[in-house]
Amino acid sequence: MSKRFIVEEKNITLQEESVLVRGEEVHHINVLRYKIGDKVYINNYEIKIERINKEELEGKIIGNLPEKGIPNVDITLIQAYLKSDKMDYVVQKAVELGVKSIKPVMSKNTIVKLDSKDRIKKVERLNKIAKEAVEQCGRTDSVMVENIEELSKVDLNIYEAILVCHEKSSVSLKDTLLKVKDKTKIAVIVGPEGGLDDAEVDKILQNTNVNEISLGERILRAETASLNILSIIGYEFS
Repeated sequence: MSKRFIVEEKNITLQEESVLVRGEEVHHINVLRYKIGDKVYINNYEIKIERINKEELEGKIIGNLPEKGIPNVDITLIQAYLKSDKMDYVVQKAVELGVKSIKPVMSKNTIVKLDSKDRIKKVERLNKIAKEAVEQCGRTDSVMVENIEELSKVDLNIYEAILVCHEKSSVSLKDTLLKVKDKTKIAVIVGPEGGLDDAEVDKILQNTNVNEISLGERILRAETASLNILSIIGYEFS
């Protein structure tokens, strides 16, 4: 399948078999030199372009896209916010590895300090990165980066199973995955640089369906830990 463009609902107007598209993605389509008569994939539609300029694209819907790249299990990555561009990297790669949503959190050992305005801007940026990653890897669903909040305030009751990565744990990830093999909505919690505080882990473990796990004897960087466990889960649930 060719490149897919994701357009916000406010920028797309459907009318019977035709569609009118406005906004930033029209610029991208122009940059890639699409022209009248070409086929383009927008959201979950296959469209034949009938009119295009710098601001608008009008076309005929000629088909719906079959589902592609959608994971078998609904995974939320609850990731303590990382410094510099590490958070951008984790979001991009987590989308490619099949997460359904990403929940950035502030934990006791989080180095980055964000006020309310900073949090809004960061989430907007991370959602843009997630959107671009969805388009790049050819998924036909979407991935949302949720609002940033304190780890202690995250509602864990909405998940069927929670895996919390802790370097002091001795519990095998392999054995734990066998226990949750029948679950369809899983959360993975990964700490920041320096890991999760022991008191934070103890509090998380008070919830039901929580599994403390080890990722092995080698201490991994936070961004490595996230992608490592997502890769393993993706393999086990494929």
